[in-house]
Amino acid sequence: MKDRSKKPRNQGYPDLKQRKKTRGAKNNNDAYRVLFEKSKDAIVILKNEQFVDCNQAALDMLGYHDKHRLLKTHPSKLSPDFQSDGRDSYTKAREMMDIALKTAATDSNGNTSGQTERSSPWKSF
Repeated sequence: MKDRSKKPRNQGYPDLKQRKKTRGAKNNNDAYRVLFEKSKDAIVILKNEQFVDCNQAALDMLGYHDKHRLLKTHPSKLSPDFQSDGRDSYTKAREMMDIALKTAATDSNGNTSGQTERSSPWKSF
């Protein structure tokens, strides 16, 4: 008589839960990509004080026809040499990027772990 108390072994097939989770993550990424690309609002993504991506609305707003040209531009170059407070734009841009990074790394509970736990209105996608 076979021992039926043991669960069947995975015979080389991916775990169904993992496949669903992966498919769900891909669907979320696809949904966010569509929102990013189709948004009428200008959206830019910065990393290490450089643009790494932007949508068409950002290109239109900034007057760029070539996305790669914008991605090679430092954010401070899009501003006048000096800001209304008398400070140079490069220093002001660095300060504002630092503030944005610190703010983005803090969730609604005040956690600053670098990973935020925020609920998404797009979970149904």
